[in-house]
Amino acid sequence: MEVLPAIIEDSYVEVENKLNLVAPFVKWVQVDICDGVFVPRTTWTRIEALSAVSQALSIDLHLMVTDPSAFIARAREVVSIRRITFHYEATRDHRKVIQAIRDTGRTIGVAINPDTEVAALTPLLTDVDVALVMGVNPGWGGQAFIPSTLAKVQSLKRFSLPVRVGVDGGVHIADGTAQACRDAGADFLVVGSDIFNAPNIGDMIQRLQQLQLKNSNVRS
Repeated sequence: MEVLPAIIEDSYVEVENKLNLVAPFVKWVQVDICDGVFVPRTTWTRIEALSAVSQALSIDLHLMVTDPSAFIARAREVVSIRRITFHYEATRDHRKVIQAIRDTGRTIGVAINPDTEVAALTPLLTDVDVALVMGVNPGWGGQAFIPSTLAKVQSLKRFSLPVRVGVDGGVHIADGTAQACRDAGADFLVVGSDIFNAPNIGDMIQRLQQLQLKNSNVRS
């Protein structure tokens, strides 16, 4: 199971610290950007600073913003940003945003909030690389996992398209949500508090990575 540590912080100093903590254990990290409009929280947004990140670490820039195009243009020169994920709900012109990301040479992710049905995303699935299902309402860590997330993962996997499906938010080892997402068919998990609150970050990441399929809920 692929695991992406989720980093959502108010300053680049905090972002950099967390990148350094997880860099020995993962290939990909998700860095969250919030504008205070699309979601209530405002985070650090000076993404150009990510140019200093080692090219051995790939960043998925998760845009929880009302104007993703502005950040997409700025990400073009940041080599470590290798995927850009925007929210379906943030724009009416999804094709324009997808094309803007494609023009940067990055892979493309689209996220859906808990209130958005998979059917809304279906027309875009042949044009993106990743579908990210939010397990909580975006913008804040530490929320409880929304159970209907699992059915959305299952629905996306039934399309049998070369789209990787991830779950972001409310995912934990102890309460079984990480295992449930694995069993629902998720290709990767985005995890914040379980990783960064763990006594041993490396051990926690390894436990998540080693999750095995126990009870498959994906039916053709």
